[in-house]
Amino acid sequence: MKPKFLVVSDRFFFAPSSFFFPPSFAYTEVRNKLDLWFKNSTIVHWVSVASHFPYQQLPDLPLLRERNLTGPGVKSVHTPCSNRSWTTGYLQMIRFRVLGTWQQEILHYFDYIQQIDTDITITRADFDMFEKTAELDAVLGFFHCEVDHSCADGLHEWILKYAKVNGLQWRFLENIYHELVYSVNFATIKTSFFLYNDQLTKLYHAYVNTGFIETRRWTEQVLYPYVLALFTDYDRVYTYGDHIALTHYRAPYPPRLVCIKKPFFCCA
Repeated sequence: MKPKFLVVSDRFFFAPSSFFFPPSFAYTEVRNKLDLWFKNSTIVHWVSVASHFPYQQLPDLPLLRERNLTGPGVKSVHTPCSNRSWTTGYLQMIRFRVLGTWQQEILHYFDYIQQIDTDITITRADFDMFEKTAELDAVLGFFHCEVDHSCADGLHEWILKYAKVNGLQWRFLENIYHELVYSVNFATIKTSFFLYNDQLTKLYHAYVNTGFIETRRWTEQVLYPYVLALFTDYDRVYTYGDHIALTHYRAPYPPRLVCIKKPFFCCA
């Protein structure tokens, strides 16, 4: 029996049932991608991230109050991440992807999700990502990783302190670099890992309440390596390696895996 799956993009939740697109979106382009990727079985469950947040307004958190970023009409925030400003809508999307995604009731009906950004296209796949992840009994399968100091500024110190205060034991911290990013713009994730772990949920709530999503652009991607190092075993994480070929913004998107200290169990 094939594992049930759900596909999550930066704009949509995709599931194998019926579909709906907002009128403003490029229906044909995305529909064609989905049919190509998932063999005509995918349907769309629409989740409006914007409906979860007030327009151009960031959450009322102590750090954001200190920086006068809690009033209405905040269009963007300048962060150390790439030394640039990020729009309020983009930061709200990150907040949703960190925690809001895992609060969606629909996830309880699926064993795996496939995280996909809508600017990603698969050009070759040597295996079915869901079947491979189930076969390996993996928690996460992902495409590439990178060390990103500017976009994970201070995270290593924060997570070490959080783990110590909350009595959490590391499982494989020694195998990852500081400020490592597992890029999940294309990744297969076991839903039960996130849905039924109270300690992990508590950590995610603490993370979104730091204000560092908005002021440092801490994303779910920079948190993934630490979350996995705390709550699962190293051999339950794997990389697709060269078995998957992608384009990003229509350009070739080669996997970058030089940041891995110890080779992952992979899908050879």
